[in-house]
Amino acid sequence: AADWFFYDDRFPRARRLATDLSGSTGLTPVQGDITGIWNAGLRRACGRSMLALHGVTTESFHFCLKILVGEQTRMQTRVTRLDQDLFLWQIRCGQPINQSVIA
Repeated sequence: AADWFFYDDRFPRARRLATDLSGSTGLTPVQGDITGIWNAGLRRACGRSMLALHGVTTESFHFCLKILVGEQTRMQTRVTRLDQDLFLWQIRCGQPINQSVIA
C-alpha cells in the first residue's frame, strides 16, 4: 500500500490508473512540479519514517522526486513506462542517510 499516490492531472489516463491502483490511499494531483509538495511536508516525512510513494506521472516528476528523496534517505525504486508521456513508479524510502544502522 502507498502512503502517497501522485498522478499528473493533465492526463486523464493517469487519473484513471491512479484511481484503480491506489486502493484506500488518497490521491495527490500534480502538474509536473514536486517543489510545493516537497517543501510543504514531504521532505520532513521522508526524513522521519519509512514511506511508500507511488505515482502515474511524467518522467521528469519521478526523476526530480527521486533526486530529492535520495538526498534525505535510502530508497528503492521501480519504474515502468506506460506510453510516451506517462510512467508508473514506486519509491520506497527507508532509513535517513544521517542515521547509522545498528545490527
